[in-house]
Amino acid sequence: MDVFQLTKNNLNEILKKYPEVSEKIKAEAQIRYKYNEAREKAKLDNQQEAETEVEIVREKLKVVPLFQQCDTGFLHQLALSMKLCIFEQNQLIIRRGDVANSMFFIISGEVQVESDDGSKVYAEMGQNSFFGEVALFYDIRRTANIRAKSQCTVMELYKDVLDKLLKEYSGIENQMKAIAKENYYLFQRREQEIKIASSKNSGETEESAYNVEATVFYLEKVPLFKKCTKTFFNSLALHTSITSFQKGENIIKKGDEANEMYIIINGKVQVVSEDGSKTFDTMKNGAFFGEGNIKKKKKNNFNIYIGFFFKKININQKKKKKNFFYKMHKYTVLELNDYKYFFFFKFILFYI
Repeated sequence: MDVFQLTKNNLNEILKKYPEVSEKIKAEAQIRYKYNEAREKAKLDNQQEAETEVEIVREKLKVVPLFQQCDTGFLHQLALSMKLCIFEQNQLIIRRGDVANSMFFIISGEVQVESDDGSKVYAEMGQNSFFGEVALFYDIRRTANIRAKSQCTVMELYKDVLDKLLKEYSGIENQMKAIAKENYYLFQRREQEIKIASSKNSGETEESAYNVEATVFYLEKVPLFKKCTKTFFNSLALHTSITSFQKGENIIKKGDEANEMYIIINGKVQVVSEDGSKTFDTMKNGAFFGEGNIKKKKKNNFNIYIGFFFKKININQKKKKKNFFYKMHKYTVLELNDYKYFFFFKFILFYI
């Protein structure tokens, strides 16, 4: 192995000729000292100490879409500027409706997205997950309640800290703002869809059940996306749309062109025969269908009805045949409609 080596004495000699560089290095050393001092005060265990080394945090930040194109120098300064937080089990990290001015990056532990009263869990996030990044550039309120499921080591980045750092990296600022602008547009679109979906189900399901974190939680369970990165899932979640279906409505019909997949947020759907006389399967919350259709155009080979149970029975040969309809709920699904993410994947759906 070959390396370049620079001794402290040689560096000090050179810095005498470049006082501006000397001052910059001193400032860097002071920032690093404060960073390590915060780590010492937190009384971290050995694993937490290793995971919060600035070089490790710097590399982990690359999974955040906003920071993917940033150079190592910027990410290093960003890591040093983040606040180390330790949240104990069951401690609330953010509350839905509060003013948002920071983002969070999970170093270790798990958090959960929950309902306002804490009785329902809509999603869980673990190591290398992040949330709240839209707040770094736009004035918004928190869209979910997030609580520590276990003790968590989290790095928090404040908006004003990022603003100050970006003044030193003007080239990165424009690039990052362009990404943030696109994400904010998608975020606003989802917020509108969430309000519509929530109003249609008469408040039966809280808005937190539809947010980006909950969407990622569902997407991670789809075999088609196995071993994909956190960056991919976050981008994919932002590109989903929320669609509501009324009871009895046909979602997809055999023979129709297929170019979307669905994930059920709440309710049930049924796979039925063309005439509706046979029910082959029933799917509930968290189930998905149509994922075999998003790689290339093909025809649907089954019928799926929403909120509608159809059964035809013969009461008596001398009497008329009667159709019995059993009342169910109204349902909501996530519809994936941005196909640029799927050309690398292939999945064959079961046939009926």
